Amino acid sequence: SLMGNKIKQIESNLFDYLINLKTLDLSKNQINKIDKFSFKNLKKLTELNLSKNYLKKIEENIFDGIDNLEILN
Repeated sequence: SLMGNKIKQIESNLFDYLINLKTLDLSKNQINKIDKFSFKNLKKLTELNLSKNYLKKIEENIFDGIDNLEILN
């Protein structure tokens, strides 16, 4: 869990080597920007929590390729 770490931005390719990651909790941070390709290699991700951040806009197609995503907060 990366919950509550004052993260402000999610860079492209940040999670590239975490290909087996199934759950990612980024809640309660200060995220205001997520680069378009940040989640592209998370093919096994089933749950993503982005709640309680400062997101105003999410790039179109940012979740492309995350076909197993079941829960998005």
